[in-house]
Amino acid sequence: MSAASPSTSTIPDEPSRSGRTVETAIHAVAFSLVGLVALLGSIGLLGVRTGVVSVTEGGYRMDVMRAIVTRPGLATPFLIDIRTEDGSALPEEVTLELDADYLAIFDFNGLQPTPSSTFSGGASTWWTFEVPPGQTSLRVDMDARLEPAVQWARRGSVTLHSSGESVVTAEFTTWVMP
Repeated sequence: MSAASPSTSTIPDEPSRSGRTVETAIHAVAFSLVGLVALLGSIGLLGVRTGVVSVTEGGYRMDVMRAIVTRPGLATPFLIDIRTEDGSALPEEVTLELDADYLAIFDFNGLQPTPSSTFSGGASTWWTFEVPPGQTSLRVDMDARLEPAVQWARRGSVTLHSSGESVVTAEFTTWVMP
């Protein structure tokens, strides 16, 4: 009879103390990061944050509400509100000049009201609106989503033109997070 050959155990050795410490630390960091993302999302810091730029000049007040921070693919507000400082009626025709590069970050769905004429050339896009007699304000609301491939910050501007002259300009920046 021959002697039995020694067998090799398939049970892993107990991990070293330092291996358990590293593994525990990795789990703790991963859990903390997931918790932080969940917390930030629940209080709205990972979605769209809006702000208003208000400029008063030449007898007009223009408020531009836009996203301060947004993410690609999200509905992103863009609203322009124009009124006279003294409450008098707006002219019969109002033209807005917008930065074409800024508008290019949007997947455009609609604009209310619809401009009576539009023109795009070079660095600017012009929207002209006919204002009914006696109206003291004009509110332009763009329905759009941010293009999926847009990243980083984008600067933009809106200029109000009245009677062929530039009256007031609002400048702003929108930050795009991944």
